[in-house]
Amino acid sequence: MALIGLDIGTTGCKSTIFDSSGSICSFAYKEYEVLNTGPGMFELNPNTVWDAVKCVLAKSAERYAGEKIEALSISSFGESTIPVDKEGRVLHDSILYTDPRGNTQCKRLIKKLGLQYIMELTGVHAHPMYTINKILWYKENLPETYKKVWKFMLFEDFILFRLGNQPAIDYSLASRTMAFNIMEKKWANDILQLVDIDERLFSNVVPSGTIVETINKDVALEIGLPADLKLVTGGHDQVCAAIGAGVVKEGNAVNGMGTVECITPVFNRPVINKYMLDHHYACVPYAKEDMYVTYAFNFTGGSLLKWYRDNFASSEIIEAKKSGKTVYSILDSK
Repeated sequence: MALIGLDIGTTGCKSTIFDSSGSICSFAYKEYEVLNTGPGMFELNPNTVWDAVKCVLAKSAERYAGEKIEALSISSFGESTIPVDKEGRVLHDSILYTDPRGNTQCKRLIKKLGLQYIMELTGVHAHPMYTINKILWYKENLPETYKKVWKFMLFEDFILFRLGNQPAIDYSLASRTMAFNIMEKKWANDILQLVDIDERLFSNVVPSGTIVETINKDVALEIGLPADLKLVTGGHDQVCAAIGAGVVKEGNAVNGMGTVECITPVFNRPVINKYMLDHHYACVPYAKEDMYVTYAFNFTGGSLLKWYRDNFASSEIIEAKKSGKTVYSILDSK
């Protein structure tokens, strides 16, 4: 039995195939461009991401020769939402978490509900980056687009939907919306009713590791994957990094660096108190049942390395193309 791990990042995606012993058998990566659409405004084209996903899945499958691939699961960056209509078409590029749009809407929610109540309900310190504030921005600034929306998806459920026509999101990624009740593990109607947003605009919420369905046969044929491949919910990328590092006991943590650098400690219970609120720490359902994590993160992690590469590593880029190595492995060696 082999499994595919698909990771959707802010600046690129990667597909890794593992055999039954956990060894990496095949790997593919593709970057995409973050769009700077105005002062401090950043968006990502979901169709570009989908094309990159198909590319890395096809390449990793093409390079793989081994046991049958049984299932695919997704780790994804959080917060950024994609408005999709009933035909599955993307209505607008995804506004990224670093984009200030949603700031006014977030301030209104804080004024109405208070920081402590929002934290107790959703496990997060209210911030414009969270999905609910971006959705309110769409509603108030692009009302005609908003009227056409069937679902507001994050990238996990969007890619699952494109692969198999069934949008589903796990608890850990749903908690990055600031509209998810982390105790009851369901959408937070207290907030949604207050801002007049229908719960049905979100995907079905299920635990990490849930088999959603099998891959669409036409998509499987296009990419070169088995027609009976199972599609499985994964989680927020930081949660998946912790699982992959074997962090399953309270007191353990992982330090992971993608676009964002993040330290992720694990708890045996939800931890929500004044210290967490004052220091902007979230409380997030973990992939392991009845456990929770928090995040201590810095937006400029791998993104800063990428900036360094693009501005100061021109000779290493040339060397990488000639040698077949990655630019980063060459920089590491120096």
